[in-house]
Amino acid sequence: MPTSAPELDRLTAAAALAEVRELLAQHQERVLHPAYVATGPVGLCSDLHLPLMDADLFAQFLGALERHRCREAALVGDLFDQEAFSSHPPGLRTPSADFQVELELARRTLLALLAHVDRLYLLPGNHDVRVLRALKYQLGMLDLVRVILPEAGLLRGGTGTVRVAGKDREVVVSRLPRLELRVYDQPWVLLHPASYSKVRGRTATLFADQEASHVAIGHVHHFHQGLSTNGRWHALELGGLFNPKLLSYVHEGPKPGTAMTQGFFILGPEGPIGYSPDPGGES
Repeated sequence: MPTSAPELDRLTAAAALAEVRELLAQHQERVLHPAYVATGPVGLCSDLHLPLMDADLFAQFLGALERHRCREAALVGDLFDQEAFSSHPPGLRTPSADFQVELELARRTLLALLAHVDRLYLLPGNHDVRVLRALKYQLGMLDLVRVILPEAGLLRGGTGTVRVAGKDREVVVSRLPRLELRVYDQPWVLLHPASYSKVRGRTATLFADQEASHVAIGHVHHFHQGLSTNGRWHALELGGLFNPKLLSYVHEGPKPGTAMTQGFFILGPEGPIGYSPDPGGES
């Protein structure tokens, strides 16, 4: 509402600035996600690419959550593969899965995760948004998760609750492929970047330098544990829970430097603990 003339006459510089701050905050709280605070160890995984997930590695991740007593986990993008909505020509690739199959697999996968943790963070990856792009972004990641977990009653703020295994579990859906998280009073930024280097560790190092924070990134399909240039921040590339033998786009046009390594991490009280089944992929 426009300010009336008498109100303008009484307006002080401090009050004018306060009004600007209030209006900005009202808008920005709808755009930005808060920094979440973990209450203990956190499991990190990414790049499931359903239905191309490695079921054995997923089981290992669930086992690690139990062993390390993680009550929180984050899926840092690419829950789905969504080959049916790819903008790339099919080439020699195997036929894509029906999207209904992906939706059902996604539901069962998230429920399996929620049976192990009290809070699950979900970030959108480039494959997750393929169907959203086809819909001209009239829907977002939150809407996609609503389809999978209607019981969660997800609100516009991105949080909801679903009862699994006799206990209420919290689901946090990030609108953006970036989420800030404090773990053992240390700042972490979780990212699913738009692009990456084929040199293992390079992308995570660049982001750790840029963010001045510990970082853990998906998308790169590399498993790596390194540090920022100044040695202060952890720089993790999460690998992924995908099965590399099923990623047909890799095998239809083999190129050097495209080897992919699976893996996942646990953020514990002593720092990151990495797990990878791939030779040379150990942290």
